[in-house]
Amino acid sequence: MPMVHQTGQMIWVRCDDGHDYGDTPENFASDFGEGLWLPPDITSREYVPGIRHTLKIGTDVVDGGPMPWPLGDKILEAKPRCDALKKERDDKKWKDYCDEFHAKQQAEIDAVNAKLKADTDAQLRKWAAEARVHGLLTPDQQQSSQSDAFVVRVLKLATAVAHNVIEEDPETADHVARVEYAERVLRGDENPKMLAANAVATSDLVKDKIDEAPAQLGANVPDDDIAFAIASAWTARALLLKNARALALKVVANGNPDQTHAGAE
Repeated sequence: MPMVHQTGQMIWVRCDDGHDYGDTPENFASDFGEGLWLPPDITSREYVPGIRHTLKIGTDVVDGGPMPWPLGDKILEAKPRCDALKKERDDKKWKDYCDEFHAKQQAEIDAVNAKLKADTDAQLRKWAAEARVHGLLTPDQQQSSQSDAFVVRVLKLATAVAHNVIEEDPETADHVARVEYAERVLRGDENPKMLAANAVATSDLVKDKIDEAPAQLGANVPDDDIAFAIASAWTARALLLKNARALALKVVANGNPDQTHAGAE
């Protein structure tokens, strides 16, 4: 049944569409285009075309309005437009609320993630510092040292260092061991990934470059830094292999694989 029902705080408009329009007098005035206000001391109004137009104080009917009521009929006719404007306003209000809620939620998530990242980065820096003290590689450094592109670069540079060693002054300290190791590298008997890992492990310059951009997997490390790391560790690696070979020959006396360890000197 079509009806206009007005209280001090709300205005309701009902038609036969099964949907009631209801909003504050201020919003109704915006939707309808003009305001609807109660007479002094009146607390509510009910208008049902052709049936009643009552003015109440509380639950008591104290007066009546015009019948028919042109303004009331105009309000009923304007209900579809008022519904549409109210829906647009409510949708915007809901969207604004959702946007604000999600923004606040995202800010909280970002804050948590930022703290987790800061804590993780701090722990990684601590682990990296401890790894350096003990001559170990961090996970990022290890991954970079074993990437195919980095290993190929190290092998190429190690080959160049090996040629330089062979041509060096024979009076260079540990020259014989250094040349033996150079020949090992040139024959391809040295493990390329071992070479790469050793180049990273023995050079703070190389480690620093990898730590600056771990995602580049060592691509940002200059060739000169890698070559210097290889050359600097050359003697140590050469002597290590020489001593390991001497120990192996001592275990198998005179290099005879048929003689047992017990019979060795």
